Amino acid sequence: MNTIGIDVDSVNLVCRIRRDGKVQAEAIFANDPPGHRKLIRWATRRGQQAQICMEATGVYSLPLALALHDAADIEVMVVNPKAIKHFATARSQRGKTDSLDATTILGFLEAMPFRAWRPPSQNILEIQHICRRIVQLNTELTRERNRHKAANRLGAWARVVANDTAVNCATSSAVSTSSRRPSSS
Repeated sequence: MNTIGIDVDSVNLVCRIRRDGKVQAEAIFANDPPGHRKLIRWATRRGQQAQICMEATGVYSLPLALALHDAADIEVMVVNPKAIKHFATARSQRGKTDSLDATTILGFLEAMPFRAWRPPSQNILEIQHICRRIVQLNTELTRERNRHKAANRLGAWARVVANDTAVNCATSSAVSTSSRRPSSS
């Protein structure tokens, strides 16, 4: 059985594999659906099964985790990044590169009990996505309010910007207030 550690980022999947008892050179795949398919073919080459470990990195790791979970002959373990960080610290690892991270994740997979990942239900995935969007919108509203305060302090020559930010803040406040009101139906 092949064991694989994957370091996930927004663009690449850096993989370290132990195949036939030997750690192979790293392999890099694109973090997109075609890259996921290539990784799955590479991991199960010659009909071998694979156990794969990766960190949970939210929107960057979820599509890969789902693809790996659905693939034949692959078991995937998705781990909290803090667990990997503490594992690296316990091994006195000081450097931090994608290649070194993939090697550390492979070491974690081989040293710790394997716990197969199960994807959340479709409803949970949708709720997580909605919550992520709410956090983004609240962050933007806070930024716009801060811009409005700054524009107001600059006086008359910043009044166009102050007016624009006031409109955005008022619109955002009205939308968030109306969404909290119970319906009268």
